[in-house]
Amino acid sequence: MVRDGFLAAGHGHGDSPRRRTPEEDRAPLACARQNLTMLVGRGRVGPAARHWTRCGATRAGGEMVARGALGENPAGDLIYAGSISASPASLAGALARAGARVARDLDINGVGAA
Repeated sequence: MVRDGFLAAGHGHGDSPRRRTPEEDRAPLACARQNLTMLVGRGRVGPAARHWTRCGATRAGGEMVARGALGENPAGDLIYAGSISASPASLAGALARAGARVARDLDINGVGAA
């Protein structure tokens, strides 16, 4: 997220589905979220989402836990998915079906996930 409020759910600088104007691109970074893997890339469920252990450790050591994720469609609209009991693959599939071109985990295990 940059100070002007632009938020992207991409893998790194410049891979957001919506292209920014040169003026928007010069806005200073206000915050960033670091995640292990992309859940969705190019509109498809990412390979790591199918292997839940690659998406971070869970408190109970299981796949089905509270999870949240944020995606972005080609227009730059944000799409949120969350559940009290979900796998990375199920969240990724829901986000891809909803039109997300990219998506990342937000939280696992916690109350804030869903």
